[in-house]
Amino acid sequence: DGDKVYINNHLKLILHYHTVDKESYRVVGFEVESQSVDINSLKVHKSGTCELPSPENAKPQEVGGSPTTLYFTYSVQWVASEVSWASRWDIYLRMTDVEIHWFSIFNSLVVVAFLFGILTMIMIRTLRRDIARYNSSETIEEAVEESGWKLVHGDVFRSPTRLNLFAAVVGSGVQIFIMAAITIFFAMLGMLSPASRGALMTVAIMLYVFSGLTAGYVSARLYKTLKGREWKKTAFLTATFYPGVVFGVCFFLNFFIWGKHSSGAVPFSTMVSLLLMWFGISLPLVYCGYFFGYRKMPFSTSCTN
Repeated sequence: DGDKVYINNHLKLILHYHTVDKESYRVVGFEVESQSVDINSLKVHKSGTCELPSPENAKPQEVGGSPTTLYFTYSVQWVASEVSWASRWDIYLRMTDVEIHWFSIFNSLVVVAFLFGILTMIMIRTLRRDIARYNSSETIEEAVEESGWKLVHGDVFRSPTRLNLFAAVVGSGVQIFIMAAITIFFAMLGMLSPASRGALMTVAIMLYVFSGLTAGYVSARLYKTLKGREWKKTAFLTATFYPGVVFGVCFFLNFFIWGKHSSGAVPFSTMVSLLLMWFGISLPLVYCGYFFGYRKMPFSTSCTN
């Protein structure tokens, strides 16, 4: 208001409650409204409470260069609500005043189509050049000689330099994928409510631990397909590589949180429980999956290296 400065020194708390029965009520939402109230218009009682002025007589609290005495107050208003306890989070899912940015969507589609067209033209020109060279081969030696796209089949199934690490990473990826897919599925069904604090993380950890069987099975078959021999060492690497990195980083960072005496630090007993689940459940399941997977036939391929 011009050169005048006002301060909001009053908070109005609006609490929405739902009636469960005659003796039970649950808070399902709240709102906070700020207001500036002049100290001279407040009626302060000896009990420590105060009475706000009527809206027509309310004046804002002005602050200026001279020292000003301020009272910070709050009031509570209870409002009955028809929203049930189970639906209290729906307010955050409501979308009001939604504006669809059609130009941005169209622009993105055009860019994707343009890039796809460029890649398609490059691949078609390369394939045509190779096919024309294959068809123009005049001698048997030139026809037998592998060049261009014919060289791909020799690289697809060639064993990498660190086969055990490759198989371990693939197995860990399968384990993480299964954990994420099942967790998201149950979350979509509403079985992992935000009201149950820590339920999502608990379910994810348990699914990851018990998915070690699938991780070992897939990793073992891939390892055998690429003609690996030391499956026991690879099984141990599959069970310890990714969890070891994550656990080591979290344990290291948790030291700093402990040093600050933060309530967000993971208790030492919880860390020990995770270690027991890791070596007591996940590790044996990975070895079990490796045992059955390595006894199976390798993955069938249409090309041979």
